[in-house]
Parts: sequence; C-alpha cells; structure tokens
Amino acid sequence: LPSVVEWGGTPLDFGFDRFAGQPSQLYCRNMYPADWTVGGRVEPLPLNHKPRSRRLCMARPDAYNYTTDLFADAAIGWLRARTPGPPFFAYVSFTVPHAGGWDQAPHAAEEGQPVPRGLGYDPHGDWPAVERDHAASVTYLDGRIGDLLQTLAERGLERSTAVFFASDNGAHEEGGHRVGFFNSTGGLRGHKR
Repeated sequence: LPSVVEWGGTPLDFGFDRFAGQPSQLYCRNMYPADWTVGGRVEPLPLNHKPRSRRLCMARPDAYNYTTDLFADAAIGWLRARTPGPPFFAYVSFTVPHAGGWDQAPHAAEEGQPVPRGLGYDPHGDWPAVERDHAASVTYLDGRIGDLLQTLAERGLERSTAVFFASDNGAHEEGGHRVGFFNSTGGLRGHKR
C-alpha cells in the first residue's frame, strides 16, 4: 500500500477493514519499533522500549517485538478469528529483507539486517555478519510465510485461496549487503540503492 507520507492516510482510509503495521515507508527499516499502528491507533510495543543491539536481540529474541513476527501473528490471528463465509482479501506486507538499524527510524543508521536468530548461519564464519544476517532474515521470513500457509490449511482454505508472494523492488545494497554475495539479482541487471 502507499505510505502515509505519499497518500495522507492509513490503509483504513483506502477501503481496508483492518490494519496492523507501520503505516509509513519511513519506518520500514524499524525491525524492532517502539510502537506500531493497529486500526487507527498507535500502540506502544513495551518490549522494544529498552536498548537494542544485534547481540541483545539475538541472545533473547523473546524479549523483543520483531516486525516479521508482529505482521505474521496479526495475519494469523485475523485468519483464526475470521468467521467462515464470503471470500476475503488480505494484504500482508513484510518489511524484510530491507536493511535496518537498531535505533528508531527514520533517523537510525542502517546497520545490516536486524534479525532475531542466526538460524544456522553462524557457523559460516567466512561470511560477513551482514550476509549471515541477510540469509537468516530471508529464512526467518520463509518460516513465517509457512506459518501463514499452515493456518490457511488448518482453516480449510488452502485449496480455495490464491496466495501471491512478491518483492517490492528486488535486490539491494543497503546496510553493507552486497548483491553479488548470494547472486541476489539472479543474473538480472541492476539493484536498488
């Protein structure tokens, strides 16, 4: 969806019945935000009102709110609470694998790819930390997409629901990540930033 900055509203102002997330693209690099918007209200995320760093968040991922979890849990909760019936449209927009920082956007410096777990990439000590975190964030997102698909199956909706998964603009060179490290462009020319 267009950001608040570009369009002057939240998804609720453009026909959606419910909204939970970060309504402005200026905050998409906030992987551990101090607050988020649910409905039309800004709600604090108290777990993120303390110092954050790669070391702290990875040592105790349950002690922080990670955006990928917030967004997936909100979508799963909505699916589980939904009364079976008419068709629906759900738009779930994750912010990873954007580069991000540990401070609050939009003023935070990009410091790699914040992610709550190494997911087995830590033994790749020959990889730069930013690339291990990039791989972990993509793997983490893949797991949460799997949770959404599993919820559709649990609700008996997997055969009558079309799911589209797309990237907003492809590979990036932000926060120290290099597109050539994993051949992120798949042979296509160019990348963003």
